[in-house]
Amino acid sequence: MCTEDAEYGVPLPKLGILLCVLCGSLAAGCDPVRTTLQPVHLRITNSPSAQPVAGAQICLRYDYHRAVPLSQQVPSDREFWSQMPWYSGVTDNYGKADVGIKYTSLDRTIGPTPPSWTDWVSGKHYLVKVRQDQEHEEFSLVMRPGASGQGKLFTVHILEIHEPRYVKTD
Repeated sequence: MCTEDAEYGVPLPKLGILLCVLCGSLAAGCDPVRTTLQPVHLRITNSPSAQPVAGAQICLRYDYHRAVPLSQQVPSDREFWSQMPWYSGVTDNYGKADVGIKYTSLDRTIGPTPPSWTDWVSGKHYLVKVRQDQEHEEFSLVMRPGASGQGKLFTVHILEIHEPRYVKTD
């Protein structure tokens, strides 16, 4: 009676199980994930004077609390979104900044162009943090080209939101 594969020294029943597990995992595969980058061009001005603000740091993050009605909010979702990263940029001498919003998600599509549902920015509520020297401010803004959000210190103008594009991850 043959109980071992002569070449590998593995008992045949165990070899069969091992092959089934290996082949099954290869056949099933993994859910495909892809990362998109969506650049947002902004301009920050001083709210009282409307002058450009140079050297300010601007940070953006999806605003779950504004985007989802309170009756539909779930504590675990609130915690998840509160731990999401802030995407940031710094303004130039004209108050302009570029912020790249990057998301990785399940994406079973094929091709070089992301589908429209991967636009995680346009029309969505985002928290905006602006910091320059010792001054800082935070408020919510709906992300649409031409839209503005004004606080007491700073006004953020959305100049342009690019379509998402696929990027390679490290």
